[in-house]
Amino acid sequence: MEALRAAAVAPRDPRDPSGFVPHLDFHTTILMATGNLMFTMMGQPVSDVLRTRLERAGVERSEWDRVDERHLEIAEHIALGDADAAEQAMREHLTALRPLYQRTGRWNTEPEQPVSA
Repeated sequence: MEALRAAAVAPRDPRDPSGFVPHLDFHTTILMATGNLMFTMMGQPVSDVLRTRLERAGVERSEWDRVDERHLEIAEHIALGDADAAEQAMREHLTALRPLYQRTGRWNTEPEQPVSA
């Protein structure tokens, strides 16, 4: 729990233009806490893609502040052993992030058109 709480309140690193690294650490800590190495390994490629896209998106500090609040809420539910509340808070968190992810790339747009020569 100490590691999860620390990840939830980790300061932003000015060398990280995406602002994503501390947030990635939060999710990675949860994945690692499951004890399922496969979950942790599966999260890495997804995180790599998101970090790259978020670097280009120029995410506002206020957006990261909302993410921080959600992470603290999730961490507290986990600390209390309330799996249902933690799951619900995580689902709400990921749903709330959807517009950000859509803004950063081609997540649900029309199929690419072939390039003519």
